[in-house]
Amino acid sequence: MKKRCILLVSLVLFSAMLFAEPVMVNWVWKLDDPNVTAFRYQVDGEDPANWTVVDSSVTSYSLKSLDSSKAHTLYLQQSYNGKDFSYSGQAMIDPKVYTADPVMVNWVWKLQDPKVTAFRYQIDGELDNKWTVVDSLVTSYSLKSYDSPKAHTLYLQQSYDGVNFSESGRSIIDPNYLSTEPSMLNWVWTADDPKVTKFRYQVDGESPDKWVEVDSSVTSYSFNSPDSFRAHTLYLQQSYDGVTFSESGKSVIDPVMIATEPVEIPAAAEKPAVVPSAAALALVADLPPIVVVEKVKAESRFKRTITLGGNISYMAPVDAAPLTLHRWNFEAELGLRLKNMMTYDHIFGVGMDMGLTYTPYIIPSYGWRQAAKDLFQNPSAFWSGFNHTAKISVAPMLNFQFDKVEADLGAGAFLIWGPDFNSTKGEQFVYGAYSKLALAYQINPMFSMGMDMKYNFIFSDLNKVAQYVEAGVFMGFSF
Repeated sequence: MKKRCILLVSLVLFSAMLFAEPVMVNWVWKLDDPNVTAFRYQVDGEDPANWTVVDSSVTSYSLKSLDSSKAHTLYLQQSYNGKDFSYSGQAMIDPKVYTADPVMVNWVWKLQDPKVTAFRYQIDGELDNKWTVVDSLVTSYSLKSYDSPKAHTLYLQQSYDGVNFSESGRSIIDPNYLSTEPSMLNWVWTADDPKVTKFRYQVDGESPDKWVEVDSSVTSYSFNSPDSFRAHTLYLQQSYDGVTFSESGKSVIDPVMIATEPVEIPAAAEKPAVVPSAAALALVADLPPIVVVEKVKAESRFKRTITLGGNISYMAPVDAAPLTLHRWNFEAELGLRLKNMMTYDHIFGVGMDMGLTYTPYIIPSYGWRQAAKDLFQNPSAFWSGFNHTAKISVAPMLNFQFDKVEADLGAGAFLIWGPDFNSTKGEQFVYGAYSKLALAYQINPMFSMGMDMKYNFIFSDLNKVAQYVEAGVFMGFSF
């Protein structure tokens, strides 16, 4: 099946002289239908034997004409299967309407993705061995075209690693659109910060007396440049109060850098990137932020830690104690540690430790050997051989943080409740004070392990102040 193609042809030409000298005639077309697999073309005729068949990736043809005064017509057809071709599209080029003065063609693009490390570009093609690779700091390219009537296409790609590049973005510049006549330059910017109330701008300088102030609703400025070959820079500032302005954002427009379309570069990886060419309508570079001086709040080091641990306590001498207890006893403790409730620099802090301790004080006449025998043989006798107590303790603590190592030092008070105390005075409550030292290693943000030691003073009987020591290990769970 034959289908008439819609042919978009860009006509460009170079000639050294317009009289009897040979000239180079160039045709460029575009692939609009992705189903097309082949083109075929012929100059000045449609002879069935003279067609040149090319792949659909070929979109240009150049002819060296020996007669610069003769017009030439290209006949172009397209095909879906490489056998059946459409009717011809036609494009005629007359060398007499072109001039031969060389021009400087310039492309400018923008680095929008900070992860991009390299660009590569090529003029009028995408050959594997013709790419020019540059650092991501390079965002422009200039070409001195001696084929002044010919349009040129810049193919531009970007990469995150300098090895794998995106697909190409393209920008076509036609020198026929460039002239030495005065040109109108236009800048457009955006008001991204709703707190901004004023802008002020100036062309080609930052003189204090030449700023033009406008309301934040004004986001464009047009300038009639008398010199179409001179680049101009707009300096733009923004303000919250109309008095204090930010530093300048800058945007350069070169009237020669006029492109027919922006360069859109496909993403190098997961993000799309758009790299626009520099046209007469340009977006001003991102404005520097307005600096607002404020105190930066340090990140909180407050932490809650639940601890589970076991202790060994030692009391001596026994006859000085108000309680008739064994020297050695074991304890199980559940604790809550509130660390760095108040902090001083990045090391010191003040917190609070609270603990609930279960201690089965063994009756001296019972003894640990008998307890070991009764543990499995006579559980009721084993239970009766201890005075079972519960202790609550509270202590303010100084917290020290050294990377993953934590140290705590403090002093507080405790209260012990034991209804079966065999004490000299028969009281069920015993109270006192203690000092505490703890060391812990933070294995990860949630889990830690450590050891602690307490020195206790029992004040229930001031005539016989008992003292005992506790030492143990614990594991902590922070949240």
